[in-house]
Amino acid sequence: PEILAADRGKPYFVGNPVHFSISHTPRHVFCALSDRPIGIDAEETDRQVNLKLADKILSPAEKARFDGTREALLRLWVLKEAAAKYTGEGLRGYPNHTDFDPNDPRIQEIDGCFVAVIT
Repeated sequence: PEILAADRGKPYFVGNPVHFSISHTPRHVFCALSDRPIGIDAEETDRQVNLKLADKILSPAEKARFDGTREALLRLWVLKEAAAKYTGEGLRGYPNHTDFDPNDPRIQEIDGCFVAVIT
């Protein structure tokens, strides 16, 4: 189907389903389709990440829930990315104004990836 872009650049289909979101990792591609806004993000569970990044990207509430592990940081990251795709705002600067929990049930582990879908 034809793909158009909303004011802030978020792509959408003409027709049904109208909304989609795509995420890719080095080994996987994920796509979510919906009749309402949706955002998806995925990260490989074995991705190496600098834990110092937590100081810049986590909100005070998220820091209080953060256990200092790479897994928790990746789980929070996929929620932040999925939310940015859901709204169409994208990530600008450091996304430290959210209030997510690394145990959020919207995160699934699929084939070695943490995958978050926000609707």
